[in-house]
Amino acid sequence: MAKRVNISTARKELPALFDRVTSRDGERVVICRRDGGSDALLVSRDYVEGLERTTRQLSSATDFRLMGSGELLDHDEDIIEAIRAQEAQEAEMRLDELAGRRRR
Repeated sequence: MAKRVNISTARKELPALFDRVTSRDGERVVICRRDGGSDALLVSRDYVEGLERTTRQLSSATDFRLMGSGELLDHDEDIIEAIRAQEAQEAEMRLDELAGRRRR
């Protein structure tokens, strides 16, 4: 969790806050106004450069497509009907198997 300090505290404790953010990877200090206005963030240069590097890598990555994704070539109803028929056939085969085992 990021440490929150107001501006006057940040002025007084700047060397300690600097050491804090540079000694721990990803450490953050939020500097805020007493009146609740905008906040600022103190982080290490290495942390920001790492984020920028990751952003560049992600933005230059090639597009990907999920395996099996695409357009349906048949009507939805026909596909659903074929799946239900296949499932019914498999269920019937399983029931026949179970019935054969019970007779033994």
